[in-house]
Amino acid sequence: MANGKTPLADEAQHDPWINAAETCRLSGGISGMTLHRWLGRPDLNFPKPTKINGRRYWRQSAVVDWWEARESVAA
Repeated sequence: MANGKTPLADEAQHDPWINAAETCRLSGGISGMTLHRWLGRPDLNFPKPTKINGRRYWRQSAVVDWWEARESVAA
């Protein structure tokens, strides 16, 4: 660890945790209720959040990858 950072800190810098509001924004500006509905639909396979201190967070890459997979199916 020449730079003084742990591998986890380095991973978080390259793939940050995003909160529900940012997840909604990245998902095309959907509402919180739409996000809630997507999470309740197993057929959509939307990334499941990780709870940290009672709040939901997603890895940014998981949300982006989900959208890219949906776009490739629609094309």
